Amino acid sequence: QTLSGGRNLFSFLRAGTNETVPHLYTENTGLRYYVNNTNVITSTNVLTLNTWHHIALTRNGNDHKIFVDGTQVGSTWTSAQTYVQGRPVLGDYYASLNTLSNSNTLHGYVQDFRITNGLARYTASFTPPTAPLEG
Repeated sequence: QTLSGGRNLFSFLRAGTNETVPHLYTENTGLRYYVNNTNVITSTNVLTLNTWHHIALTRNGNDHKIFVDGTQVGSTWTSAQTYVQGRPVLGDYYASLNTLSNSNTLHGYVQDFRITNGLARYTASFTPPTAPLEG
């Protein structure tokens, strides 16, 4: 196993379109948040092979942040970006309207994935939960 290259974590992206949608992926041991054909938040050396990590992508007003294990990584991207509606995919992205890319798919596990609309759960450093999500 390796953390080299890029692996998709989650995406609303459809390749070949200019849709404004969120896309989060790994790049070696770092994370990248990709919007509108641009990496808007980048981090390096934040992931460890064979280790569970708590990863949170948040938006509070116009401030977008990534947290790994309770600590912000990369810079804050400030944008009033309005996202278009898309279909979420874990571990991949759509190569076309109804076809997954099957390229750079996630090789790992996801537990307690959650999308919350209208509430920034984390805005500053925090202690990640240790118990599974309930309710």
